[in-house]
Amino acid sequence: MIYKSELTDKCIILFTCLFIYLFQTTLEITVLPVIVSIIIGCLLSYFNSLTIKRILYSVFLLFIFLIPELIFFIPLLVYDIFLKKEQLAMPLFCIPIIHLREYYDYTVLGIVLGIIIMSSTLKYRSFSLYKQKLDYINLSDNAREMSLKLKSQNKHLLEKYDNDITLTALSERNRIAREIHDHVGHQLSSAILQIGALITVSKEETFKTSLKTINDTLSESMNNIRNSIHDLHDKSINLHMQIESIVNNFSFCEINFDDGLNTQPPKAVRQAIISIVKEALSNIIKHSDATYVIIQLREHPAFYQFIIKDNGKKKSTNIKDGMGLTNMTDRVHALKGIINFRKENGFEIFISVPKEDVQ
Repeated sequence: MIYKSELTDKCIILFTCLFIYLFQTTLEITVLPVIVSIIIGCLLSYFNSLTIKRILYSVFLLFIFLIPELIFFIPLLVYDIFLKKEQLAMPLFCIPIIHLREYYDYTVLGIVLGIIIMSSTLKYRSFSLYKQKLDYINLSDNAREMSLKLKSQNKHLLEKYDNDITLTALSERNRIAREIHDHVGHQLSSAILQIGALITVSKEETFKTSLKTINDTLSESMNNIRNSIHDLHDKSINLHMQIESIVNNFSFCEINFDDGLNTQPPKAVRQAIISIVKEALSNIIKHSDATYVIIQLREHPAFYQFIIKDNGKKKSTNIKDGMGLTNMTDRVHALKGIINFRKENGFEIFISVPKEDVQ
């Protein structure tokens, strides 16, 4: 393989060699040495095999003894062997130069040696430029790769930060709901009971009417608080966290949880899937010899998809006989979804729930 800078260098060396050859007066000028030198020079640039290059070097050295004019084109071949393993062979070019002293005076031989030095210098310069370019490309690639890694890590940190904020918010919702239930709810319940007792023992109708009004107000407040607590609790149910907690506590066999949901499904879907996952893992412990379980959650434009699959070899005699599987079916059908059980290469539960029909 030859690069643009090397092609330029070889053209400069070739024209220099031609100039010296054309203006020498010792031998008759013929086109044969020019053609032989160009052909061998092109072959050296084309082939990368060191064996072929060695053969071409040897052929050129032999041709010099048959065609003395080739001595002017030695620098062209020196360019191809400089900085290669054949550097040790370079002194061999001195043999024909010394042998052909009878054809040329020392001035011509000195000029050839000078062009050889120029050829080596050009090759070293081109090699240095190529190495610098290669180092620059590697440095640029490393910088680009590092930049991509930093972007990826930054994105991961931002996602983790957002996830931590979400988890903290959900935890805080749970805490608030629990505090309201444990304190305010109990106090309101106690107040309602006390007012009910006062209504029972009171004999004045006007007083009883006032107490009933207060009792109705407290009861309505109690219902509002209860609804708010349930709403906070429902919103704090994170499907990923709940299933991850179940998976972490599952020690029967290896389990892989793959969550591909982009958003949180509605409350009814979350509750159904959590119950189904619990039931499915319980069935694996009781009835399966599985060594590996996969739980996949997927979200598509029109539906949610859930898969629970194990590699157990034990087969149930009849899928419909299991109460747990019946409960799973009822839960999915209540969401207007589809559930299928497969017993090929293990046991698989495939669930699809439409988005538009779920609140």
